[in-house]
Amino acid sequence: MQQDVGLRAIVANSALYTAESLAQMNGYTWITRVPETLTLARETIALTAPLLAAQADEQQHIKLCTTYADVRQRWLLIYSPAARQRALKTVNTAFTEQSQQELEAFAALSRQEFACEVDAETAVRRFRK
Repeated sequence: MQQDVGLRAIVANSALYTAESLAQMNGYTWITRVPETLTLARETIALTAPLLAAQADEQQHIKLCTTYADVRQRWLLIYSPAARQRALKTVNTAFTEQSQQELEAFAALSRQEFACEVDAETAVRRFRK
């Protein structure tokens, strides 16, 4: 494809980033997002996140070299305040929904009548799980 159509680089989503695909990309220049499900990516993010987020109101990045699937690569880890705000909104929405569900479950439990103290304690233990 490089000679036939003048392909200079491949830009793809994270679906490209598999050991099999990377092995086939030999000789091509490519850019893709590394899936955060990858152990190496999670470990790298965990190590660099404190450095990147040190100045939470400024975009930051770190360049590093690594090898995955026997392919040397350059990774660019980017911290973005806007992306952080989107992630916080997502987490807050999920937390609010979970809290609302727990509140409704607690309200239902508090309206329930029990025949004895043991039944009530059993219901509370189930609620706590």
